[in-house]
Amino acid sequence: MTNQYFIFPAGVPHSYRSDENDPWSIYWIHFSGNLASFFAEGAGRPLNVRPGLTSRITDRNSIFQEILLTLSYGYDIENLRYTSTQLAYYLGSMRFLHQFRKAQKEENRINSSDIVTVATHYMEEHIGTELSLAELTAYIGYSVSHFSAVFHKQTGQSPIEYFNRMKIARAQELLRTTELKVNQICSRLGFSDSFYFSRLFSKYTGMSPGNSANQPPMNRWLILQNKHDHASQNAAVSLYLCSQNSVAPVAAHDQHLSVASPNA
Repeated sequence: MTNQYFIFPAGVPHSYRSDENDPWSIYWIHFSGNLASFFAEGAGRPLNVRPGLTSRITDRNSIFQEILLTLSYGYDIENLRYTSTQLAYYLGSMRFLHQFRKAQKEENRINSSDIVTVATHYMEEHIGTELSLAELTAYIGYSVSHFSAVFHKQTGQSPIEYFNRMKIARAQELLRTTELKVNQICSRLGFSDSFYFSRLFSKYTGMSPGNSANQPPMNRWLILQNKHDHASQNAAVSLYLCSQNSVAPVAAHDQHLSVASPNA
């Protein structure tokens, strides 16, 4: 069920749970509006949103976080209008998956012959997981030893060190730009052990996560470049986007949003 999404109409009883041995977490939204059925069309069963050379999973998750952040400032009409607009974009990124991926900026497109760039993009798309070197090299199609040598020669770091630095840079960003607690950020970035996360954070930044919120981010060169059971009875449509994670909940919000045509 990892990297899939589905949309249920209102009033459809349902339940779901994560495998204890291979857990995943979810982003979920209830929404309504006269375009709700359009975005829900064909999504009543799980549909894949797999990582790949053109995937933009990180971009999509950023839209979701922007919706949450805006709503955290209050439910005045302008905030609701803005989040509803963002919701349409978020839903469209899955309804028109091919177009969403094709529309990314030229400078962000991946050269498939550059295995280090391919690898770092794959890391970025799996930043909330405990991605192993074996999984990474299986995707790249190289042996562990050969890939590690090529990666280290180009970056000066091992693949796992690079991935950990990428996670810590993202943790710093979340500490500065959100109100998430350290344990929530730890969970979101795929760390099952909060003490290990704190040690790693201190190793790369020279400070604890709790003291980092007002500090500048790690220089980019350093990295080179719930399980949850729920049933909806009232929402017009419920969307669930599943992502692999070693621990449980990611952020969710129960505010009902609307997607409507400009003339509605």
